[in-house]
Amino acid sequence: MVLNSSDIKKKIISSVLEFSLNVDAYKQSGKYSQHQISEILSLAIEINHLINALDTNLQQNKYRKPNLKAQELAKMKRALELSFKYNSDINSIAIDIGENIAIANRLLSKGIDYILLNLSSKNFKMDISPRPEPRNPQQAQTKTANPQQNLSTKPVTKAKKKSGVGFFGFLFFMSVLGAFAFFIYNSFFDKHATTVTSLVKEYRSDRKLSSVQRPEIKSDLKVFGTKSVLFIFDINKKDFANQNPQLDFDVEGGDSGIAISDLISGQISLAAVSRIPNLQERKQALANQRPLADHRIALDSVVFFVNKENVLDKVTIEDLKNIYGQENIVWNDISSSALNTNKISRFSLSKESGTFHYFLDRVMLGDRVSEDIIHMYKPSQLIEMVANNKNAIGFCSLSVFMNKEVLNTEQVKILKIASIFDENGTKPVNTKGQLELQTIQTGEYPLTRYLYLISAGELNNAQARFIDFMRSPLIQKQLVNYGLVGIL
Repeated sequence: MVLNSSDIKKKIISSVLEFSLNVDAYKQSGKYSQHQISEILSLAIEINHLINALDTNLQQNKYRKPNLKAQELAKMKRALELSFKYNSDINSIAIDIGENIAIANRLLSKGIDYILLNLSSKNFKMDISPRPEPRNPQQAQTKTANPQQNLSTKPVTKAKKKSGVGFFGFLFFMSVLGAFAFFIYNSFFDKHATTVTSLVKEYRSDRKLSSVQRPEIKSDLKVFGTKSVLFIFDINKKDFANQNPQLDFDVEGGDSGIAISDLISGQISLAAVSRIPNLQERKQALANQRPLADHRIALDSVVFFVNKENVLDKVTIEDLKNIYGQENIVWNDISSSALNTNKISRFSLSKESGTFHYFLDRVMLGDRVSEDIIHMYKPSQLIEMVANNKNAIGFCSLSVFMNKEVLNTEQVKILKIASIFDENGTKPVNTKGQLELQTIQTGEYPLTRYLYLISAGELNNAQARFIDFMRSPLIQKQLVNYGLVGIL
């Protein structure tokens, strides 16, 4: 496959960051000097600094930033984090930042150019060639007796009158960095490709997992996690049982964060979640030799809702950030049309829920939330609290509203979410309460996300059968009736 320039740039950055995550393996291989490792780690640290610097609270003049508005810089930062920390594809990034694929791709490309432009103005000494092994112990002693002597033979030239480098300097930097990335790929990744990458490629959503020969299950299949994924299984579990008469299974609802923790520790077979595992969770799983793989099941939307008697009809992401971040905020602080000076009562799902973590990333953008937020364990309880409180606001998955077993939904109303691209705002349902498929599929509604089943380590046959069942036409066709959009 021929790579375009943007793909090449992305792979260069990915190689450096991947090196830093697997630095212990590089040290143990004995193929790389401490000098080489230190240089690449310094590059990785600088890349992370550059991504963090997109936070507008940091010094504006420290790095040469793209000429974008603060909100676009925040989205660019999120796109870079998703791409390089979570290995997310452009579709996932677009949905997460609430933009279409074209805009998400533009922000990601600008972010990559921003990183490389700022790196090229630094003085990195790129010693990328592997050092030859000494022929005998005496030569080894001679070579390592004074490590500073080898370094001193390389003159370091500092620019006194220039603040950056010229065009040819940039090309040289890119060629050296590209050579390093190629060197890493051929000497390490091609032979020792990370298990996570191979799992993600193998378990893509368009492949039937049980079609591949897999180990038979040695214990019962236990699935735990968010009801946003599992409630539709409950409706169809008899079909699954009939298709797998020899399989004992236990499916139970709970929080996404707890599910991922239980999966890493080996207490459950699959975790049903409404957010992707974070970097710390993935590293912990790797340490336990149980690398995580994400299996997409459906598209979902997170909706904010108020009491039906509230005159408020739409909000912006910034409004929601203020509502949940500020203390003692009243409705008039959000909209002058509210004509209400009463304090806003704020409700949320539990801190371990995937929906709350998604809210922190997508709405709060990493900022703190108020201590006065009331956390509810069940979405049905949250809806009931807002339905009985004229000054309340809450949020949950749209699939909760579309579940006929949930009560009081007629006593609350879903708010439109406005953006810089659509001041009128959008919501994932029409005036009749029916799902707006195109609004969700195109990412026009800004709070759209994937729902997943997460596996740890090598899949066995039972796990593969469960994932395939959730992706089967039987399930995928039913999703629309419950506020979800199928992926197939």
